[in-house]
Amino acid sequence: MNNSEQYSQLEVAVFLPCHSLEDLSEWIENDDASAILNAWTVAWHPSIICESNGLPSWASVDVPWTREGKIVGIVPEGLSERFATGASPPFVAEQSFLHQGTSESFLSEVLEACSSEMTTDSSTSRGLE
Repeated sequence: MNNSEQYSQLEVAVFLPCHSLEDLSEWIENDDASAILNAWTVAWHPSIICESNGLPSWASVDVPWTREGKIVGIVPEGLSERFATGASPPFVAEQSFLHQGTSESFLSEVLEACSSEMTTDSSTSRGLE
């Protein structure tokens, strides 16, 4: 894989309320833990992994967002306010951040976001050839 292919790959990231994975489970309440597990499970769904061509990553909901490239971010239910004040990503056309709600169609929403990011990339690539 050359560098241009590597940078054009879609990344799926789940926002977690911690600074390291080691401190994640020490203080989380049941409802928050369920929402985080649900978001993490959606990111690891086989269809999402296929669409993104890679394994999902995680980011802290409290640390300013600085990553570049094509990213679909998943914000677990109950963490939207912390995400807005902590990560607070700038608008970048290649990045979308989905806030998980009580909707049963959240997996479909993430798949749609991943597909649209990849379609945008394919259209752009075809236009340059």
